[in-house]
Amino acid sequence: MKRRLWIMGALLLALGGCSGGEEPLATSEKPVQDHLFKAQAMAMEKAKGVEQMLQDAADAKRREIEEKTY
Repeated sequence: MKRRLWIMGALLLALGGCSGGEEPLATSEKPVQDHLFKAQAMAMEKAKGVEQMLQDAADAKRREIEEKTY
């Protein structure tokens, strides 16, 4: 019984490895992934712009406080 399971398992692995001519799944999903990564990259760029704006405002506030204290 165990021997049959081993043989069946080996045959299934061999047949699975012999499949050819099909396009890999990752290649067919590439446009979807590009779209998702593009949206993520745009969100990151927007966040960097907001971060820079906040940093500039903090710098301006710091300069204003320093001018008033001296």
